Amino acid sequence: MFVVGLDVDTLVSFSTVTYFNTIWPFAGNFKRRVSPPGSTTRPVGKILSFFPQRSFGVLNNQQVILTRPQPASFRTDPEVIFDFDAPELSDHMQKHRKPETDRELGYYLAGLIEGDGYIGAKRLEIAFHMDDISSAYYIKKRVGYGNVLFLKGKNSVRYVVRKLAGLERIYKLINGKLLGQPKINQLLGNRYAEQFGLPTLPPASFNLLTNHWLSGFTDADGSFGIFIVRSKTHANGHNIRLPFRVKQKGRELPDLIYGALGGHVYQFSDGMYEYTSTNFKVAHAVASYFDNFHLLNASKYINYLKWRDTYRMIQRKEHLTFEGLAKIRKLKENLRD
Repeated sequence: MFVVGLDVDTLVSFSTVTYFNTIWPFAGNFKRRVSPPGSTTRPVGKILSFFPQRSFGVLNNQQVILTRPQPASFRTDPEVIFDFDAPELSDHMQKHRKPETDRELGYYLAGLIEGDGYIGAKRLEIAFHMDDISSAYYIKKRVGYGNVLFLKGKNSVRYVVRKLAGLERIYKLINGKLLGQPKINQLLGNRYAEQFGLPTLPPASFNLLTNHWLSGFTDADGSFGIFIVRSKTHANGHNIRLPFRVKQKGRELPDLIYGALGGHVYQFSDGMYEYTSTNFKVAHAVASYFDNFHLLNASKYINYLKWRDTYRMIQRKEHLTFEGLAKIRKLKENLRD
């Protein structure tokens, strides 16, 4: 692995676990820098890894627990670290698009509220960073009710709905589209079903990559990172990592994202859970999703575009040049993670 330049892309320094990797045979050349001169053969096949179901380590000076939804001690479905057959991302993206129908808006709002919302008896509110105030006004316009409130001394705003007609509209938009139990419990505890004559539905079950739920959830709690790590096994002495991360108090929703994308779920010593992607196969799936279901928060969408640009530069091998690495450093400096 080290001879050919494979740098295992793992955030955790494990102390009580052995890390097993299996490289399946493939045809072609592993990396351009180790290819025969003049060779243009494209590598095919996959590199797979087997992770234990649960192990302890250290991440950012905090104790973390690497968690897996599978009950088995070791995974039986190996994770693909790099897929040489995965299609490349296009340099061209479709024009930035917002949810067009009420159904699409409902999925987006459900994800947004599960990430950064509160449902009370006579009040529903969603928090926004000041940089994303335009999204708060957009939702106010689409819902047709509510106000955008500025918080004194805070760099954030709140979209707040108090009128029963507004609460009823949002309830009908998100009912049946919530994935976690906590927000459903808020609806049940505040008797929304009795108020509006519509039963509160249990947690939904759908493919996260087929609608705007993950887009809304990411606008609330997600982030995109660009990390440049020194490495003795890479041609230019650096390894580029592109994590997509979501942090939550509970494990339920991070586990659902893991099920849809792959990656890892970590538990921190303070009880918080974080989903994170750690390889380019997952990064490709993340980019493919957000290319179709766009983020609405301006700051988050801009961060995604920088993250995506870095991914494309790596696909074109530009990160192996000094000029390309300098461009990636510039993107990293301007990224508010």
